[in-house]
Amino acid sequence: MKKPKNYSAIHCWIRSHYGKANHCENPNCKHLSNSYDWALKQGYQYERDVNNFMQLCHSCHKNYDMTDQTRINLWLSKQFPKPVSLETRQKMSNSRKGKTWPSMGDYFKSINSLPRLEAHKKQRETLRYNISLLTPEERKEKYGRHNKKNKNTL
Repeated sequence: MKKPKNYSAIHCWIRSHYGKANHCENPNCKHLSNSYDWALKQGYQYERDVNNFMQLCHSCHKNYDMTDQTRINLWLSKQFPKPVSLETRQKMSNSRKGKTWPSMGDYFKSINSLPRLEAHKKQRETLRYNISLLTPEERKEKYGRHNKKNKNTL
């Protein structure tokens, strides 16, 4: 089944009006998954009507949407993958010629050498030192969890 243009909008509407799916309505559920989805009931259209949807765990949702035709298409795609033409292979090869993947060590060295990061570290150290000089009452007043004036927290 092809997704309609308003697919995302309808799912956003359901989540905003009814919250995230939090249980599985399948009576035969084996509880293989802890994540839940709003699933369109078979034979219904994508409309802003919660009665067209049901809550399923991810495992049951996948099995519910798996029709015979999708099962056949999945099997065929695994048995006979689409061939990549010689021309496409050549283009892919040419696009990577002479290029190497950087090592993670080089990546972290480049990040840690940024002057911006050093300035940020000094700023945090200064803030921590200044906060440590305050009494607990002053600290709570200035940086308290519910203080909306200043959102600086440790």
